[in-house]
Amino acid sequence: MINDQEQSLFDSIAANKSAFFVSQQKDECDLSSDQKLNILSQLYQSNKMAFVQRYHRFLNNDQLNYIKSNVIDDQDVIYFLNSLIKFKSRKKIVQNRRYFAMRKLIEDGKYFSDHEMNERNPLLYEQMIGQYLTDEEKEDLEKERRANDNQQRPLSSFFMNQLENNQIEKKRSEQAASEYFDFQDDSNQDYMNEVERKKEDEDEDEDEEEEEEERYDVEDDDNDPDNHNKPSISEEDKQELRKNFTYSMYEQFLKGNDIDYFDYNQIDDNDDYDPMDLINQDAEDSYFDSEEAN
Repeated sequence: MINDQEQSLFDSIAANKSAFFVSQQKDECDLSSDQKLNILSQLYQSNKMAFVQRYHRFLNNDQLNYIKSNVIDDQDVIYFLNSLIKFKSRKKIVQNRRYFAMRKLIEDGKYFSDHEMNERNPLLYEQMIGQYLTDEEKEDLEKERRANDNQQRPLSSFFMNQLENNQIEKKRSEQAASEYFDFQDDSNQDYMNEVERKKEDEDEDEDEEEEEEERYDVEDDDNDPDNHNKPSISEEDKQELRKNFTYSMYEQFLKGNDIDYFDYNQIDDNDDYDPMDLINQDAEDSYFDSEEAN
């Protein structure tokens, strides 16, 4: 018979699509809730170490502590559970401190400014924001960047601007190349076949290109090809892309991926960054939980 605590354990696991239950063929139907529950219950009762090793990432510390309370004489399982509980507690502390620090950085306005975010992820910025900026917006952004750089480096701002622009462009190219070759890993043979086919058609392509260039040369000079190629989207879509990009940069910061631009040690191990509003809320919740238990 499954009690309420065990039911909570199993529900937490079954709710996650990435949880593994049993090997299945592609054409097999998905497991039903009852089937999943039966698999989880059997494994939990027969081998708690295997159960914890497979599903611990779907469980919180209260649930892990419950399992621990039901393990009497298996020191290996107890040791493993203690390690997990300690790790999850530390992980939550770090997450809270980074979130608190991020709120401060957002309020300050500099770290998550367009210029700073572009410097950290130029390819994504160009894809989601940069390519849709108007000439006036680009000019305003450049003025803002120069004003910021001149404040920090008044004696060498011009040369540092040039160096910074080169570094951003280099990183954008590296990111683009990385994405390109990551994609090619899955379809390298197709790519090579395409190259071979293009070589065979090279002469025909050159003739067509020459004819196209001749037609283009007689067009009106006002028809700037850059204007034709410049993408155009609605203001609403632009705002949605900006919001998604900013959220992506928030997530990147919280995950610790800004290590080249931010010293996480100054917050991860610093209790000054403990968000007191969250701590007080946790303490209040714990108090009322204990009152209800009594």
